[in-house]
Amino acid sequence: MTGFRSRVVALTVLIATAVVAILVVVSHVLLSRVTDADARDLAHARAEAIAGNITARGGRVVLTENGSEALDEVAWVYADGRLIDGDVPPSVVGRVETLADSGRSRTETVGDYLLYARRVPVDGHRVMVIVRVDLTPYETSEQRSLTLSLILGGLTIVLAGGVAHLVVRRALRVVHEMAALADDWGHHEPGRRFNLGVPRDEFGELGQTLDRLLERVDNALADERRLTDEIAHELRTPLTVLRAEAQLARRAI
Repeated sequence: MTGFRSRVVALTVLIATAVVAILVVVSHVLLSRVTDADARDLAHARAEAIAGNITARGGRVVLTENGSEALDEVAWVYADGRLIDGDVPPSVVGRVETLADSGRSRTETVGDYLLYARRVPVDGHRVMVIVRVDLTPYETSEQRSLTLSLILGGLTIVLAGGVAHLVVRRALRVVHEMAALADDWGHHEPGRRFNLGVPRDEFGELGQTLDRLLERVDNALADERRLTDEIAHELRTPLTVLRAEAQLARRAI
């Protein structure tokens, strides 16, 4: 019984582990896609806001509103290959200039940053808006979510194994009791039955089947005893006659 219970618990834990692993992987992939989409949306929104302030005056490209100093570090405007707004950090200046020279809208990931270049239509000029989005908060959120998912998944697996152990133990308790009763009846009360009533589960059906089996065995043993008694009765008379004749023969000698 212990081996059976261990196999059931091990199978339950294995299935729970597989399900949790699939759910963790799927949720992490979905979250990664959502965070990537959020980062891209933020980059597009920044570029859109800056592009709305770009115009041409007196043959020059200018911004109708001066951006904040905070935006200078994450957004840059190039007109005809020349930087006209923003301060490009040295760590990304090479990639920013390459995007500005490309003349088309595109997205790139450089280290922990997302770079988005957008071409702005301005008459007679080639204008590019490039923005940077820090991916660190998104990656931190993904890592925390993954850690939490692993912790919850581990607790779920432990809980599934514990519940399976308790359920199987409780279910097999009926079998243990039936085995103990049957062993005791074999020595003291061979005519006893389990009498579990109307079967409510597989173990109830097993008890009912064993009751029928024991009844057939008991009937067979009773028939055997009756047959033995009849044979003994039939043999008793001839043996008595033979004994009497033998005694008479001894006296006659």
